[in-house]
Amino acid sequence: MATSDKLSEIFAANYPRENTVCLPPGAVARFERGGISDVTISPDENLIAVASNLGVWLYNAHTKDFVSLIAVEGTGLLSKVVFSPDGTRIAAGDWDGKTTLWDINTETALATYTHKDYITSIKFSPDGKFIVTGSRDATATLWDVETGTACFTITHQGAVTSTTFSPDGTLLATSSSDATATLWDIDTEEIRWTFTHERQEKSVTFDSGHVQTFSTGGIGDIVFSPDGRYLVTTGQRMDCSTILWDVETGEQLWCVTHEKPIDAVAFSPDSTFMAIYYQDGTVGVLRVADGIPGPETIHKDKWIDRNKGTPPVNHHEEWSSRRVQFSPNGKHLTGLREAVNSLTLWNVESGKDIKTLKGSEGRGRSLTFSPEGHCFGLGCTAYPEYDTIELWNEEKRASFTHGAQVDTTEMSPNGKLLTTGGRDKTVKLWHVETQRCFQTLSGHIGRILSLAFSPDGTLLVSGGGDNWEMKKNPDGRTSYFSDGNSPVDRTARVWEVATGENIATLETSGMVLGTAFSPDGKCLATGANNKTVTLWCTKTWQPMATLDTVSFESFAFSPDGSRLVIGGTWPEQRIQVWDVETRELIVELSGHKSDVESLAFSPDGRLLASGGFDGIIYLWDMTPYL
Repeated sequence: MATSDKLSEIFAANYPRENTVCLPPGAVARFERGGISDVTISPDENLIAVASNLGVWLYNAHTKDFVSLIAVEGTGLLSKVVFSPDGTRIAAGDWDGKTTLWDINTETALATYTHKDYITSIKFSPDGKFIVTGSRDATATLWDVETGTACFTITHQGAVTSTTFSPDGTLLATSSSDATATLWDIDTEEIRWTFTHERQEKSVTFDSGHVQTFSTGGIGDIVFSPDGRYLVTTGQRMDCSTILWDVETGEQLWCVTHEKPIDAVAFSPDSTFMAIYYQDGTVGVLRVADGIPGPETIHKDKWIDRNKGTPPVNHHEEWSSRRVQFSPNGKHLTGLREAVNSLTLWNVESGKDIKTLKGSEGRGRSLTFSPEGHCFGLGCTAYPEYDTIELWNEEKRASFTHGAQVDTTEMSPNGKLLTTGGRDKTVKLWHVETQRCFQTLSGHIGRILSLAFSPDGTLLVSGGGDNWEMKKNPDGRTSYFSDGNSPVDRTARVWEVATGENIATLETSGMVLGTAFSPDGKCLATGANNKTVTLWCTKTWQPMATLDTVSFESFAFSPDGSRLVIGGTWPEQRIQVWDVETRELIVELSGHKSDVESLAFSPDGRLLASGGFDGIIYLWDMTPYL
């Protein structure tokens, strides 16, 4: 058996450098790059910086070659990244409210600026002396870059959506989802003007009488004209308006209402036209003088050249949870990208991706291998109900309509049966070949959160959860609501597949987020939402042990059944390796930035794959813990 050091050396030698740099202790390789949350180009246009859920990836802007990976340690899931005016530093903001200033050459952290929530905007002043950070905590703070201290803080009634400096650096503008924008004089630290959009709200009344009200508007983008005379604000969500303001007088000059939502706005270099970038990818032009549409022949793409900051093609734009599984022969690793319902297969020996398979529009739920080694994806389709499960690979597609939103699904070990768990509190069993439902299992008092077949396929375990109300809106969208007072199902029910008989009901300490049988079928593990995993004897259905774990998200048994690995949810996104016989914690592994959504052992047990909500897949060396 190869030693741990030997495994690390093998992967470092065989894998691309991007897959083995900045690995956490115990990991030997990484797949995926964490999606894309923000992209920017350096002032000299030589570097592209991509903020991901892992860190900031730097690429050569001309060749798209990988340069370095920084801003990994000490940050959470990144939301924003920006270069300093001289291009020597970057500032990266994350979901936890931290903005960290990094030296690009030394890859060291220089300062940290802190909010209480998600960072929505970062901007340097034109001279690089100040940095402003905006947050979902409804504040924007101006910081002195040299000292790292706060100069002053601006407070809104809603999340700060955008921040910007005037071209001469004397004014600071902030906008918010509360439909207001403020213009500040930096020297006096006083408000010069407040600009407002019309507030827009929407209410949904559920059958229980609960009324949920939420904002459908706010201000999204805010930009100064290059000559500093004007400020433009754009609405967000259902507010499709653009308003031009006079910076000197605070007067509204004009307001234009568009037919579709706006993504961004930009002025022409001479401040005579502005480009409106819509969320559907189209672009319109307005005259600054009066808001009347400008000529289509204007080269508006040059005002914001979005192709300048295009990352490499293998850096996926979307990010979402990853589900992982090894092929039966252990030669391939498969990752399911939930948000786009697609599968990627990698060669474990070389780290090269072999192919990507795409399901229908919808969300991926799980993946499985047939006994013959064919990989299948299981995804929810038919938005917004998500009530139909599609079983797919490159050759075969079959669909199964549950009749209510499906939260979990599983395939039997022999590949002949499929089970779906819905928000209607029922479990359904289907024949894959005929796509016919042959059992509907009732008894849960909450939605179904987890499902697992026994190794021989004769038993099925379903885990219960909370209750949600559903309301279909006139626009076709569906709203969901849970008030926390409705009954919660804290049971795992054991069913006989052939007859549909409920042969045991296991009382747990919380919602049953996960269920899994040991490879020999003698032990069942259930994971609750209160940091406990219970091991049950499948002969007596009595508890054998309760493990005090991290906040539970996922687990998996090793092939020999001697180890149980448990993945935690944020902020305890660690991986725990437990000895099943002694009930002792062997080791904890850290590296994911958020929930460890999926875990899978290689057939020989030497490797553990973990897929996270951060969109990253790690391979961990298990040889020291076998």
